[in-house]
Amino acid sequence: MIGKTLAVRYEINAQVNDGPMFRMYSARDRLTGRNVGIREIKEPFNSEVSFINALAKSLPSLQVSHPALESLHEVVEEEHQRYLISEMPKGSLLTERIKRFAPFTVPVSLATLS
Repeated sequence: MIGKTLAVRYEINAQVNDGPMFRMYSARDRLTGRNVGIREIKEPFNSEVSFINALAKSLPSLQVSHPALESLHEVVEEEHQRYLISEMPKGSLLTERIKRFAPFTVPVSLATLS
């Protein structure tokens, strides 16, 4: 995927993460010049038409403007593979932060829960 151009618009630069539902890439939007995140939707979710339709239908309601939340832009399909285009997330992944700061003391763990 790295070096590929998706939907004639998004130049994929690097793989960022590989989770159970999505494989995340960083990319540059050739139209706007902005950095974006591209989530490749993995199987079996990629084949779930109802899931993809619900995701695409909910995108307008997920357009938020908040520094702690990323905006989701669109669902793109290319060669039977679907991708979710979003703002590039800022900061590190939660799993990386937990690994870096663990183990937690009991007071910190309890404070996190509340």
